[in-house]
Amino acid sequence: MKFGKKSKKNIWKSAKKIGLALFVLFLVANMNRIRPTSSAFSDTETSAGNTMTAGYWVPELSMNYTPPSPDGDNSFWKTAPCVSLSAKIGSDDATLSDVDIYYNFSNSDDPTSSDNLYTGACIPIPDGNPTQFQAIALNHQNHDWKSNVVSGQFKVDTVCPIVKITNPDDNKTLNGSVEVRGTVTDANPDHFWLVVENSSGTKVAGPGTVNDSTSFTNKKFFDWDTTTVADGNYKIKLEARDQAGNKCPNQSSDPNNPNDSVDWIDVKVENRPTVRAGDVVINEVMWMGSQKDDGTSYAEDEWIELRNTKSYAIDVKNWNIYGTKKGGHYEISGGSSVLIPGGGYLLISDKDRDDSRIDVAPDFTNNNLDFENDYADHGQIILKNKDGLTIDETPNPSSSDHDWPAGLNDTHVRWSMERNNDPSSGWHTCNPTAMTTDQLDRMKNYWDGNARLYNCGTPGHANLSKNDPSEKDIEEFLGTEEKDAAVETPPVGNNDAEVVAEEKPVIVQKEFDIKLSGKLDIPEGFLAETDQKMKKIELSGEEKVINDLKNLEIDLSKIKIEKAGKIEILVSDLNLPKDADLVTAKKDDTVVLITVTEKPKEEPKKEEIKKVDADLPKADSPKEDEEKDDSADGAGGSEEGSGSSPKSVDSATP
Repeated sequence: MKFGKKSKKNIWKSAKKIGLALFVLFLVANMNRIRPTSSAFSDTETSAGNTMTAGYWVPELSMNYTPPSPDGDNSFWKTAPCVSLSAKIGSDDATLSDVDIYYNFSNSDDPTSSDNLYTGACIPIPDGNPTQFQAIALNHQNHDWKSNVVSGQFKVDTVCPIVKITNPDDNKTLNGSVEVRGTVTDANPDHFWLVVENSSGTKVAGPGTVNDSTSFTNKKFFDWDTTTVADGNYKIKLEARDQAGNKCPNQSSDPNNPNDSVDWIDVKVENRPTVRAGDVVINEVMWMGSQKDDGTSYAEDEWIELRNTKSYAIDVKNWNIYGTKKGGHYEISGGSSVLIPGGGYLLISDKDRDDSRIDVAPDFTNNNLDFENDYADHGQIILKNKDGLTIDETPNPSSSDHDWPAGLNDTHVRWSMERNNDPSSGWHTCNPTAMTTDQLDRMKNYWDGNARLYNCGTPGHANLSKNDPSEKDIEEFLGTEEKDAAVETPPVGNNDAEVVAEEKPVIVQKEFDIKLSGKLDIPEGFLAETDQKMKKIELSGEEKVINDLKNLEIDLSKIKIEKAGKIEILVSDLNLPKDADLVTAKKDDTVVLITVTEKPKEEPKKEEIKKVDADLPKADSPKEDEEKDDSADGAGGSEEGSGSSPKSVDSATP
């Protein structure tokens, strides 16, 4: 059968419609296998008034994490956040059979099917500062259908710092200077805390809190000078926190764990061997009181000084000094320790600095100091340690020993009793005339400006008298600081011309005769002859002071002859009037030269001896002077009130 062209064309059109209809029926039969989504691409066809749509859908991905916000310091998570992921297709939740979710910890590359596959379990974020997390969901039917990338940035630090004291070792016995070293390691360090505590929990050394954002190994923290503390048990503590606030254990409950943020060790300090007799000595006693330049006596202005003869500090807490008054004793007490540094001194005074004539702050003030002028009546002074061992003592007097072993209490003379630098060799009297000019100026600095003429003593400092038989050892006991002070301390008594000009007083210049007064103390077997090398000096000062002055006196009663030789009286020894300063001294600084010679075996002619004495005015007797002193003090013998307790001394050097 043949068809015409028109029939062929109609048949071809019908075949095309039948094929398209069959394709549409196939799609409709499989529609339940494709889920709708909010994102779709579609192809439509209309047949017999019906419109058919075919589509595919892209997943939507979201994430959640717990804890929902940082739980540490500085926006850190101390607890690792746990991330959960979920997807939707259209309006319905997608299961892991519908989508494949992949994630990574990259700052740049999007997740792909080659990265970690999400299994539904919470994903912990690892430590990092910061850590980047990102994920993507792919349609299981076609990985080309994929969601947008979700991401988050986290600062996570779940690890505590690890610390270790690397030096000294635990339970080590220490002495001298000790390096304290340690290690702190952490990803994000913030600060550490380092102290040394005594058995009472009081800090005695260490920097405390130190901000440090670096890790370090065996770092030197500081040098601990253990000689500044008393012997005993101590604890060195090192702890650290990181920027997130981690410290394990937080309550320091297990300081011996080797892998945490706390390390405490116990050490023992033994700088000093057992204290023995002579390690600390009674070095100086002002048993006679003091006197002002105007002659006013202060019988109760007394003090006693101890000296440490060792090179290391000695703790004298709870030691007792017997004989600080007749039949009484004084206990040295204060803080956790009372240390006398190596070669150093401890001063106990009846009066404090303001109420006494000394211009030195005592380490302790004890208003009960009371030394009898009669040594036999007073009795010896004994120093005992806390265990009752006698460490030092003055000589035991007999009933006839009315004079102290040394020291002088005479007319205008208040000279202390000083220990020889070799303590076993005895005592000597502080003697200003036996000092060099520099020594004399130094000694005067220890006294008030109105009490420098008649007092001799070195409270809280090394003895200076030349008549100490062990003078060659003085430098051994003078520390660098004291030697420097001796060089830098300006002379006392004569201000230089620049100071006078700066104060702008009325300046006059005038020459004054020098007058000798008092009687030389010349023991039997000696002769003394004076040679007035210089008769006049020039002074500057306020006119009313200068005009009121008729002469300058040299009190020879202060000079005690002990051996043959020459004694020079210097301009600086003169009692210059208030506001008057030396301008020039004719010839040299020597005003009077006294030559002392041994008395020849043949008795000199009496008229010659009489001539020497005749040149010197007679001084008042000691008895008369003491009566004047007592009346100046008043009925009670003291111008001050009574009763202040000893001051407290902590672990620092007294």
